[in-house]
Amino acid sequence: MTWLLLAACAAVEPAPRADPMAAQAYAEAGETELSAGSFDTAREAFREALRLDPSLLRVREALERICDAEAAPDPFEEGVRLLDAGRPGAALERFEEARRRSPDAGTALMLGICRYELGEDEAARPLLLEAQDDPLTAQSADVFLGLLALRAGNRSEAASRFASAGGSADPRLSAAASELLKLSRRAGRIVVGAAIDPRFDTNVALASDAEARADGAAVAAVNVSSRPLGWGRGLYVNANLLYRQQFSARDYDFAGAGGAAGWEWSRPALAASLEYGAEAYALGGSLYLLAQRLTASAHWTPGRLSLGGSYRLRPEDFRASGWESYSGYRHTAGLDASWHFDGGSSLALSWRGERHDAFSAALSDWETGPWILCLWRAGADVRAGVQAGVLRRWDDADETGTSLRDMYLHGEAFAEYDLGTQWVLRAGVGAYRTASQAQGGSYGNVFASVGVAWARGFF
Repeated sequence: MTWLLLAACAAVEPAPRADPMAAQAYAEAGETELSAGSFDTAREAFREALRLDPSLLRVREALERICDAEAAPDPFEEGVRLLDAGRPGAALERFEEARRRSPDAGTALMLGICRYELGEDEAARPLLLEAQDDPLTAQSADVFLGLLALRAGNRSEAASRFASAGGSADPRLSAAASELLKLSRRAGRIVVGAAIDPRFDTNVALASDAEARADGAAVAAVNVSSRPLGWGRGLYVNANLLYRQQFSARDYDFAGAGGAAGWEWSRPALAASLEYGAEAYALGGSLYLLAQRLTASAHWTPGRLSLGGSYRLRPEDFRASGWESYSGYRHTAGLDASWHFDGGSSLALSWRGERHDAFSAALSDWETGPWILCLWRAGADVRAGVQAGVLRRWDDADETGTSLRDMYLHGEAFAEYDLGTQWVLRAGVGAYRTASQAQGGSYGNVFASVGVAWARGFF
């Protein structure tokens, strides 16, 4: 079809009487308009010149070049399509072609976005500043200038730019800027977070149905993390504390402490990390478990789709009396896929497979199963979601060839409400059920929690 469009564009019916002088005037006018980037006016001037004098070869060649460019896909639209598909490098080439044709603020903005996605922050900044000078693209440019500032660790500039873009008449841009403003207040080279989540369980001991007892608990957590090289770059470290105090079943009081250090690599549409961590847990006031972990993960995000995988090696040293034989190595592999919708909602599917190699071979087992998470953003400050999973577990066969099998079902619904830029109110309710071939091994639990979380970034 392209050649038909080209032929129709370049076809000119000669006038009844030739007029070379008038044709020359139209040809010169067309060349002037072409130099100014006015392709539509130049095309019509060249067509009129050829109508009055079909022998003007240079004019015919110029008209064919214009028609050829018009018949080809719009480089700007092609660039948008490639950028949405997670290919900023290919999109950059199309936007550069569009800029050669029409060097306006719109192409400057898209070129700046491509450079940002490619990690070329120094090249992105002048393009985004150019786009900021045009009222039509100023607020979009502010969003990406804010992201550049956030990545460089300049939280105050980032917050100022996100706040400016938050006043946009475009609801999608305004919502994105408002969410980024919250992120800028909660992000930094050092981030401190805390949460209090009172909780109620119908079976706190996860005992058999006949022995289940309900209890409530006060739960508190503290987390400190640091990214010395800036947000989303290189080295990161974190430490966390968790404490749960039961209201009556104090032998199930739980405490945990952990820390980790890792390195993150980030490229356009691709991110990977390698992390080492250590953990310690106590149950009922006595040391229960010491563990280490080494985790490698990678994610590819071509546009709205995100695909990822991970592997974790976790040496476990059980210290509680009667649990020592469960010590060993736990290998966990996972795959995940998610789709992100306009407005911040998302759908995620994942699969996990795990091998527990206990030092006592009779206690080794396999676990595997899928998980689904649906997150719905109901507004700028409200999020709700549901998640559910099925996990199957089976022991290694004993000397008689017998292998016990269990199945775990888990479901939960939750909601969050932002109380400003640093506080979040959250609540959840859920249940899980275990069906086991082991005598007395089946149990269920229903739980509910409501609490508040706080986070703030520094530096």
